[in-house]
Amino acid sequence: MKKKTKVSLLIGLGIIVIFLTSLFIFKTFGPQSDSNAKDRSLLKINTKSASELEEELNKQPVKIVNSAYVVKDERLKSLYPDAITADLKNNSDKDIKNIMMGYVAWDKNGLPVKVKGHLDFHPAYLRKVLVQDGNMAAKSTDIYTTGYELDNETSIAIFKPIVLEYEDFDGKTWKNPEIDNFKKIYENKKLSDIKGYKELVTYKEQENQQNEEQQNQ
Repeated sequence: MKKKTKVSLLIGLGIIVIFLTSLFIFKTFGPQSDSNAKDRSLLKINTKSASELEEELNKQPVKIVNSAYVVKDERLKSLYPDAITADLKNNSDKDIKNIMMGYVAWDKNGLPVKVKGHLDFHPAYLRKVLVQDGNMAAKSTDIYTTGYELDNETSIAIFKPIVLEYEDFDGKTWKNPEIDNFKKIYENKKLSDIKGYKELVTYKEQENQQNEEQQNQ
């Protein structure tokens, strides 16, 4: 009887071990595969072209209505550095206090460059710039111009701005839901790899665009 009891006990323990092993394998690999499939599906849904992204950006509560490369002085760059600017319009129903802008840029050959500001020690392919006390009134027709002064030895010839986030006077923060798509399309990417980019970026000089078009002919 004792021998039979031991055998039964061993069989029971074996069944429990097999069950727990199976459960571990299912939890480890089963849901993960489903999760990966869902992630791939979401990635496919969220991927946009540059023109589709632009349409979405133009619908956002704070819209960039214009951007420009400003040359203050052709010689005294250390005293009067060039600047990249963006004109913003607040279409939201919130008075906005602070704004976080982002800038990506390229040299005259359309190759990505890090955006380095005047006296800046942290250049980046997507440079974040905090605009404090922007004070943009809700539903205002006023245009608010924000700018970022560049390093005096900058090679930037083309750039594109984006509103990354803003904070209203209630302390609530809006974050751009399109930032991941913006990064996928523009951050550290050659312009030639971005379909339809010519109408979507800002040139330092109009002649840069003309020269580029002549080279591509």
